[in-house]
Amino acid sequence: METGAIVAVTTHGGAAADSATVAETLCEAGEAVAELIAVKDAEGHYPVDEAGIAEVVADKGYHSNTTMVDVQELGLRSYVAEPDRGPRNWKGKPEERDAVYANRRRIGGQRGKQLQSQRGEKIERNFAISLIPEAWDRLYLRGRENVHSACWYKRRRVIWHCC
Repeated sequence: METGAIVAVTTHGGAAADSATVAETLCEAGEAVAELIAVKDAEGHYPVDEAGIAEVVADKGYHSNTTMVDVQELGLRSYVAEPDRGPRNWKGKPEERDAVYANRRRIGGQRGKQLQSQRGEKIERNFAISLIPEAWDRLYLRGRENVHSACWYKRRRVIWHCC
C-alpha cells in the first residue's frame, strides 16, 4: 500500500462474485510477491517484506463469511469493508462469527481506516481513470487481452461501448 504498486490483476466473468474470486487473486498476488522476495535493489534491500503478504485490504464486495474464514486460515489480517446487512444470526457458525468480528474490529481501528483511505486513493483511482468521465459506470471491451491492457494512456486505442 505504501508504494501503490499493483502486484496482481485477475479478470473474471461478470457473473462471478468478488467474494468468490478473491482466493485466486490472493494466490496471484502471493506468487508475484514471492518472486520479488529473492530480488534485491541496488542498495541491497528487498523491495517487499520477506514475510510476503500479511494483510488483505478490500472493499465491501469481497466481504463474506467464507472469505473472512479463508483469509484468517491463510494467516492474513483482513481489512475488508463490511456491507450493512443488519442483525446477523450466528447460531452454529462460531468460526464465521469470530472471523467477521475480528475483521470488524480491525477496520474500525486507526490502521484500518488509514488502509481503507489508501485503498481509495491508490487503487480506486486506477479504475476511475479507465472509465469515461461522462457518468458511465461500466467499461466494455472485447477480449481479456484488451481488459488487461486498458490503461489511461491507451484510452484512444481501446474500443469503448456505452450501454
